[in-house]
Amino acid sequence: MKLCYDLTYENSKLRLYAARNFVYCTLSMTDDYAGGLWNNDIMHQAVSDCGDLSKDTFAILRNQSGKVFKKPYTAPRCEYHQHAKEEKCGSETPAQGAKDEWWSDHPGSNDWRGSGPTSDQW
Repeated sequence: MKLCYDLTYENSKLRLYAARNFVYCTLSMTDDYAGGLWNNDIMHQAVSDCGDLSKDTFAILRNQSGKVFKKPYTAPRCEYHQHAKEEKCGSETPAQGAKDEWWSDHPGSNDWRGSGPTSDQW
């Protein structure tokens, strides 16, 4: 995680995906999952080593407001790449494994920290 954050800029789409995956692992995996790969000590060290990951994690968690957290790979593809608003997206279908109802109810949004349709879901 630290390498991802070291090599990217604030609000990058890769950070968005990494932070969502980190939150997903935090909420869905037990301490002994995958031989301890995501145990509490390792996850604590990750947020201790990377202040931006810590901030992004809390931003995502606080915007959950009691909602069920979706698997990051089920978000629309537009969530993880950039193009101009007026530009037609080449990925107008959800990522493989995404649920059709999610796609129809939550159009892509570039704002993942608190406003817009993305924060309602994430």
